[in-house]
Amino acid sequence: VGSPSSTDAAEVAGATQLDLAASPNPFHDGSDLRFSVPREDRVSLAVYDASGRLVRELVDDTVGAGSHTTRWDGRDTSGQRVATGVYFARFTTTEGERVRKMIRVQ
Repeated sequence: VGSPSSTDAAEVAGATQLDLAASPNPFHDGSDLRFSVPREDRVSLAVYDASGRLVRELVDDTVGAGSHTTRWDGRDTSGQRVATGVYFARFTTTEGERVRKMIRVQ
């Protein structure tokens, strides 16, 4: 999965609110999760299955203001590919949280 990557300074200056997006969605092999924070903050980004069980924690770190991207490869914490179905990416900061539905297809 790797650590989140930052974008350029012009885009950092434009980040004024919390945001979370997944692309592609639906996905087969993986999805890029793009999140934005208005200022440096502690961030948690995790994927849950439809029953609310934690599938994988992707980010648990302090990040700088702006937009960041991390990839979920469609695998759980043990490295196993998850089943086809509905998953939820939950993005949490001290400012609030966002949740996005993601669909894994065959």
